[in-house]
Amino acid sequence: MIDVSHPDLLSLYALWNEKRGGKVLAERKDFDPFVLKPWLGHVTLLDAVENGSDFVFRLYGSELVNMFGFDLTGRRVGECLDLIGEKPLREYRWSHAYCKPLGISRSSPANEDLVDMDKIVLPLSNGGADPDVLLAAIYKSSYDD
Repeated sequence: MIDVSHPDLLSLYALWNEKRGGKVLAERKDFDPFVLKPWLGHVTLLDAVENGSDFVFRLYGSELVNMFGFDLTGRRVGECLDLIGEKPLREYRWSHAYCKPLGISRSSPANEDLVDMDKIVLPLSNGGADPDVLLAAIYKSSYDD
C-alpha cells in the first residue's frame, strides 16, 4: 500500500492495482482518457527517456496548470527544475527504477508560493517488463478542490 490519504488518489491507486492484476506493472493501454476522466485535470503522463534518467510531460492536466501557474506539456522534467524543483525528478526516477508506485505529501512551488499537495506516481508499461510511462496525479492536500 502507498502512503497517501487523499480519496481521489486512493481510488486511482485502486484502479492501477485492479488493472495490473498479478503483474508488476499495469499497461498504458488500460488508462485511456475515458478511464482517467475522474482524475483527468489532475493527471500528468510522463514518457521515460534516456533509460529513465529524465521524463517528458506528454500531458499536464488543466487543474495542475491552475494550481501551479504553468503548463509543462511537451517539456522535459530536467529542463523544468527552475519551476518545480528537484524533488519531482527524484520521485519519477525512483518509481521508474523500482517499478513501484510512490505516494508523496509535501509542499511544492506554485505561482511564487508553496502549495501543500498529495501526489501519486504509478509506473506503466507499453507491454514490456520495464515502465515506459509514468502516470502521476496531484491534488491539494486540503481535499476541498
